[in-house]
Amino acid sequence: MSGTSIPVEKLKEEWDVADRDKSGTLDLKEIVKLLDHMNLRLKEKEVKKKFKEVDLDGNGSLNFKEFSEFLEQLNIRGDIAAIFAKHSTKDVITAEKFAEFLKDVQREPAEDCTLDKAKEIIKKFTSGEEFLDESGFSRYLSSTYENGPFAKHAKSVYQDMTQPFAHYYIASSHNTYLLADQLKGESSVEAYKNALERGCRCVELDCWDGPNNVPIIYHGHTLTSKILFEDVLVAVRDFGFKVSQYPIILSLEVHCSVEGQKAMAELVKKVLGTAGLLPDQPGVANLLPAPGALLNKVLLKGKMVPFKDEDFEKEQEQGSKSKKAAAPAVEHIAKELSDLVHLKATGFKSFEIVKESFKPWDMSSFSEEKVEFFGKKNAGDFIEYNTRNLSRIFPKGTRFDSSNYDPVPAWNHGAQIVALNYQTASEPMFINDGKFIDNGRAGYVLKPQYFRSFDPKFNPAEKFNTEMELIVEVISGWNLPKSMSAKSRKGEIIDPYVKVKVVGIKADCGKGKTSVIRNNGYNPNWNKELRFSVRKPELAILLFVVADSDYLSPDDLIGQYALPLTCLREGYRSIPLKGKKGESIEPASLLVRFRLLK
Repeated sequence: MSGTSIPVEKLKEEWDVADRDKSGTLDLKEIVKLLDHMNLRLKEKEVKKKFKEVDLDGNGSLNFKEFSEFLEQLNIRGDIAAIFAKHSTKDVITAEKFAEFLKDVQREPAEDCTLDKAKEIIKKFTSGEEFLDESGFSRYLSSTYENGPFAKHAKSVYQDMTQPFAHYYIASSHNTYLLADQLKGESSVEAYKNALERGCRCVELDCWDGPNNVPIIYHGHTLTSKILFEDVLVAVRDFGFKVSQYPIILSLEVHCSVEGQKAMAELVKKVLGTAGLLPDQPGVANLLPAPGALLNKVLLKGKMVPFKDEDFEKEQEQGSKSKKAAAPAVEHIAKELSDLVHLKATGFKSFEIVKESFKPWDMSSFSEEKVEFFGKKNAGDFIEYNTRNLSRIFPKGTRFDSSNYDPVPAWNHGAQIVALNYQTASEPMFINDGKFIDNGRAGYVLKPQYFRSFDPKFNPAEKFNTEMELIVEVISGWNLPKSMSAKSRKGEIIDPYVKVKVVGIKADCGKGKTSVIRNNGYNPNWNKELRFSVRKPELAILLFVVADSDYLSPDDLIGQYALPLTCLREGYRSIPLKGKKGESIEPASLLVRFRLLK
């Protein structure tokens, strides 16, 4: 069964569930129930007509082969049939014409639209023929792997990984230990596994004294449950490098006693062993190597015992302004833990002081509110700071429900560690996933040049000359799953629509949506064209959200997908939809045509 573009295995699974008596056949009533389960509601008259046409022996039931033919007779991929008709001659697309299609319509790179490449793709989606019929073309066009929207080169690490840490955006989590809210939610080692397997490279550990000074992690002074610091280290060691080999940063919020901190240090050395990157000289945080030189390594970010800095003292003697930044006496910091820290958590006082006194290993943390303030009052200063030093951005304290803030403004000022609540499914997390799908999901994305070497002419709040127009034609959906509310109501079929959004600098932000298609989650057709003007594509992210329209309650999420605009492939593309936690929900997909006009 190929003409419907449904994987045979998937269709057979649906069939086997419907065939409860294992007779190998389904009658008309059972076929209608199966279509309902597949999220497709058709007119009863049409179903009966096609059923009779396929039921050649007239026994009132269909076997699997006949059901496959039944679906083909319904022409359920009329969207692809229309595209095929436009580009075919006498019901076929020759290899020569397909090479032209790849070049002129799909806008593939030169090496991917040669005649040999066209023949290679044709063989992959046919039984060895030298041309594409409608079934083969349908299989090609609906393949999210071969014909997905994400640029093939970006599926591997392709960026320069030899630059300073401050030159990269780093996928980062806030309150990583929580599965829910920060007042009474559950803490879990699984939350660390989930974040790391989602590509996160900076996780947070709120450390407190447990019984007998055994370090524990939880949200202090709340009803959140507690987990062992050691168990988290084990999870980092065992799961930290499955998705990416690039270094993990443990952001330590230490509330332990000195004895508890000593116990933390011993556990770090015991569990992480050689994976734990030790400073070259105890007590002195040396200039970090580049991320590319630290594969499978773990770095600690935290407070440090003040150490002798001869250059700093010399400046003081000469009456330098940097005397304002003299480090205050730090109490209750165990030297044993301090000696393991590479990224020094340093309080921020002013951009002037930071510029004169901060070393490359010094970094500060800022709330989302502070970022908003900097954007209005000190945008240039904040951008310049982020060319030299790391900044960690965290949610404001009133987000007790672990909701997320918009990470884009912080990224637009070059902030690297923009920490989100990975446990909370939300649009900011969809956008975060889209940003860090780039560069082989390394969790490190190289910032634009003007965020690596300060350019006083750049301000994300300003408008720039239009560089390109993005045209997004949302054609259709395919195999969309039922939403949670639809599943709870017997016989309910979803009413899907698609929201499309571009986020980036303020002048580039735009959104649009399709109409609602009633009672069809199987093959809804929208054919809606949306246009966006984009001035800074290197900062833009394209987001798709598919939702179920509901009169009685808020619209439910069906699926979502996001990617950087710089990684977008033009042409007709099948978008593989993801669930609210970023998990695959294939074969659910969208068929969309993209065009970039410069």
